[in-house]
Amino acid sequence: MNSPRRLRKGEVAPQYVPKVRPAEQLMVDALADVQGERILCNSSGRAQFAFALAIAKPQSQVTCWFLDVHLRDQAALAPAGVPANLQLVCEPDFPGIEYQTICLVLPKTGEAELTRDLLQQACVRLVEGGTLIATTDMRDDQWLHTEIQRFFPKVTRRPTRKGVTYLAIKTESPKKLKNHDCEFMFRDGERLIRMKSRPGVFAHRKLDVGARTLISVIEPMEQGQIVDLGCGSGGVAVAAALRHPELDVLAVDSNPRAIECTQWAAKENGTSRVQTRLDATGKSLESNSVDVVYANPPYFSNYKIAGIFIETAFRILIPGGRIYIVTKAPAWYVESLPLLFENVTSDLIRGYSIVKATKSMSGKVPAPAPEYEEYRSAKPRRRKPKLYEE
Repeated sequence: MNSPRRLRKGEVAPQYVPKVRPAEQLMVDALADVQGERILCNSSGRAQFAFALAIAKPQSQVTCWFLDVHLRDQAALAPAGVPANLQLVCEPDFPGIEYQTICLVLPKTGEAELTRDLLQQACVRLVEGGTLIATTDMRDDQWLHTEIQRFFPKVTRRPTRKGVTYLAIKTESPKKLKNHDCEFMFRDGERLIRMKSRPGVFAHRKLDVGARTLISVIEPMEQGQIVDLGCGSGGVAVAAALRHPELDVLAVDSNPRAIECTQWAAKENGTSRVQTRLDATGKSLESNSVDVVYANPPYFSNYKIAGIFIETAFRILIPGGRIYIVTKAPAWYVESLPLLFENVTSDLIRGYSIVKATKSMSGKVPAPAPEYEEYRSAKPRRRKPKLYEE
C-alpha cells in the first residue's frame, strides 16, 4: 500500500469533501431547471445540491430540510461555511410556507411511505404553477413516476444512465390528503399503551420485537433517572415512565419525527415524566447523572453509531449505573463493552440478546477507550436494493 504524500512546508491539508450520492448528483445536474424566490429541497447526503443551488442563485432563499439532526449538523460543518441565503432545518415536516420550486432527492433504497408523504407535502407547499423536481437513482424507475402522477397530472420524465429526473407543474391543490401516521396499542402487563408512528421513524406502524424485549427487562426502581437512547416512537420510554411514575425518563433520538411521536405517546398515556431531546451525539446530556440507560442501536453504519451509544452511556451514567442493549448481533458488544464497563452479560430473549453492563464504582475506564473501527466484524454481504422498500 502506498503511504500518503507528505505535505510541503506551508501546505495546508485538503479538506475532506464527501462524495455526492447518485440521486443527489442528478439533482445537481438539473440545477438549471430550478427557478423561484423561495426554494425547498432535501438531501440524501450533506446538502451538496443545496449548497450548489444557494451559490448559483444568490437572489433565491434556499431551505434544505433534513429528517436527521446528525446529517443537518454535518452539512453545517462545510469548510467554506453556509451561504447567507441557505437555511438548514431539521423538523418533522416541511416548513409551513409556500415555495416556487421544491426539489426532492429520492434514492432507490428509500422508504415507500415516506416518499408518498413527502410528495403529498410538496404538492401542498407549492404555489399554483410551482415546479416539483424529483430525482431517483433507479434507472428503470416506474414506481416513482406513478406516485408523482397522483398529485401532478402532467409529468416530464428524463431518463439517464444514472437514474431518472422528473419535472412536474402544480395545476391544482390535492382534493383529499392522506394521513400517513399510524396509531396503535401494545400491552405491558395489565396496561394498554397507546402509540403513534410516522413514516421515517424506525418500525413504522408497529412496536418492533426488539423494543418489546427491552421493555421486558426494565428494572424495578424507586429513585433515579432513566435514559432511552434511540427512542424511536417512544415505546420503551413511555413504558418505563408508566411503570415508575415517580422517576424521570429522558428519550433521545436524532429524528424529529421520533421525538414528536414520543411526546404524543407520553401525553396520550397520561405521563408528564417523559422528557425528550433531539440529539445525535449525546453531547447535550449531562455527565454522571443517569442511573439506567436502555438502548436499541441501529444495525447500519458498521457499529459506528453503536460506538456513540456506548460512549455516551458511559459518560452520562453514575458509577454503578447500568446499560441494557437489545441486539440480534451481540458478539461485537460483548467484545467492546468490557473496554469501558464491568460485569458484561448477554441473555437471549425472544430471539434477541439483551447485553447488560455496569459502570465501575470508581467511574474510571478499565482499559483504553476503543477505536470502534478496529473492532468491526466481517463486512456483511450487501443485498440487492429493492425499487422502494415498503
